[in-house]
Amino acid sequence: MEEPRKNHLEKLEQDIYSRKHPREFRDERSQIQGEEIEVSSDWKEDKDIEELLRQERERREENRANLLKKILIGSAVFFLLSLGSAGFMFFAGGNLVSAGNIDIVVIGPPATAGGEELSLDVVIKNDNRASLEAVNLLVEYPEGTRVAGDVGTELLRERHSVGKVPARGEVRKAIKAVLFGEKETVREIKLTLEYRIEGSSATFFKEKIYPVAISSSPIIVSVKSPTEINSGQDIEFILEVTSNSAEVLQNILLEAEYPFGWSFKDAEPRPSLGNNLWKIGDLAPGDKRILKIKGAMVGQNDEERAFHFYTGIAQEKDSEKIGTVFSQLTQAVRISKPYISVDLALSGNMGSTFLAKPGDKIQANVVWANNIQSQILNGKIEIKISGDSFDKTSVITSTGGFYRSLDSTIIWDKNSNSELAALEPGDKGVVNFSFSTLSNIAGYNNESIKVTVTVSGNQINDSGKSEIVSTAIERIVKITSNVGLSARAVRSIGPFENSGPIPPRAEQETTYTVMWSLTNTLNTISQTKVSAQLPPYVKWAGFTDPANEKIEFRADTNTVIWDVGDLHSGTGLASSPRVAAFLITVLPSLNQVASTPMILQTSTLSGNDRFTESQVTTTAPPLTTRFASDPSFKQGDDVVAK
Repeated sequence: MEEPRKNHLEKLEQDIYSRKHPREFRDERSQIQGEEIEVSSDWKEDKDIEELLRQERERREENRANLLKKILIGSAVFFLLSLGSAGFMFFAGGNLVSAGNIDIVVIGPPATAGGEELSLDVVIKNDNRASLEAVNLLVEYPEGTRVAGDVGTELLRERHSVGKVPARGEVRKAIKAVLFGEKETVREIKLTLEYRIEGSSATFFKEKIYPVAISSSPIIVSVKSPTEINSGQDIEFILEVTSNSAEVLQNILLEAEYPFGWSFKDAEPRPSLGNNLWKIGDLAPGDKRILKIKGAMVGQNDEERAFHFYTGIAQEKDSEKIGTVFSQLTQAVRISKPYISVDLALSGNMGSTFLAKPGDKIQANVVWANNIQSQILNGKIEIKISGDSFDKTSVITSTGGFYRSLDSTIIWDKNSNSELAALEPGDKGVVNFSFSTLSNIAGYNNESIKVTVTVSGNQINDSGKSEIVSTAIERIVKITSNVGLSARAVRSIGPFENSGPIPPRAEQETTYTVMWSLTNTLNTISQTKVSAQLPPYVKWAGFTDPANEKIEFRADTNTVIWDVGDLHSGTGLASSPRVAAFLITVLPSLNQVASTPMILQTSTLSGNDRFTESQVTTTAPPLTTRFASDPSFKQGDDVVAK
């Protein structure tokens, strides 16, 4: 068989690795053939360069001409397309609607008197070539707007069905309402047009705001009061509320906003809420109401305090809040330094209100001073004490004061106190007295004592005539209520049947009934709660009585809580005590043998005295296994046995 022919590489490989055919190698190099390149030895002629530049300019001009030609062709095409589109819009595009061709025109007065009927004509204009379909007009009025002819009904928004507005046409709608507001304020009416176009289910909108100025208020309020008073002096505001509306105004409120230092005393008629809100009710055209507000103002010399009075219609959702303000009136009062300054401290308290308990003795100090640069002659100090809870037999005076029990008045003058004969500029002095509250005020409620101090004298004016100058201040002593809390453990009485051994035994369960009892003398105590903790060896049994009392156990703190709510005055006196009961289980340990272990920690009552606006707290001592108030108890029944 013929041996396959080998290529050059295969032969070379055979020669290298063959033992049979040794071969002698020698270096061989092939000759590289060179190529001659002719290079010019100088630059081209200038005319050749100029030719190249000319050709480049011609090429650029040709490109620019082609670009201009393309722009001209594009412009022509765009013009033809625009012309076609305009023709289509003119001959076949009648159904297209532009919002810019729709307008809402309001014809009416730019201002109206508050409380009077406002009539407006609303013109809906359609300058499109297509009609507007399913058109509605939504009118939104400012807060406080009322229905024309029925001002007792609030009007916030109304919808008018317009229907169809033809192409190049208009539709008119008349609207009426009664606007309220303060004089010279601007109220805004918002009009929204809803419409559709033929062949479309989409709804489109167009809006317009129409401002209306309130030229006059429907209510006129005036106030009479001193514009300058002495600190601590009583002041009275007389307010006159008059209807300026042609319609009957319903549910009118008046609210007063008092400055710091004001102390409210009385009002006629009495406020409907707190001491600053009056329900005026309905006012017919021209109707008038008179209110009188009395109080005292305390402040520094040359201070000015502002009193604000608001009137308006009550909110529909809250009849004790003004919804729309008709008028706002501000009355400024300047506080001046009195000719004779006077102050009264009750047991060291300089405040306008002092809290005392029944049977408390109150020490009073009156401090006076002459503040003017001239002499005051025949000085006199009078103190009037009034109130059913005042003990008329308890008054004690000092420095020559005389107590006239007939009208409960204490008097100092130049005859009893020589310092008062002539008060020189800058002179100061102090007189003292004391009195007590009655110990037994059961059956009364919201009791207080009024202490009025008046310091007076004669001043010689510039014309040589004598004139009386005086300063008066008033303090109120409010009597706090005495609240009683008692706690006891029972076995044989009460609402539950108890179980377990008596005396209690170690490691055996015995139940006890705990009874809380509450009494209250004078004022209603609100947000009243009673609470006590159970020791770790006492368990909550889960039974309470009566069913209508809110008694709960909180396991996280091991605390029993009785949510009493309002504890009325006279509870336990004019009526039965308030009582609640619950059942507990006691499991004594061996280390409590021969002892009387505690089964309920200290009971605490807390609440708020509604009249004195003060917090009330009282406690009852802890309870043990000694249930001595139970008729079945015998000596030794309380000691844990083994």
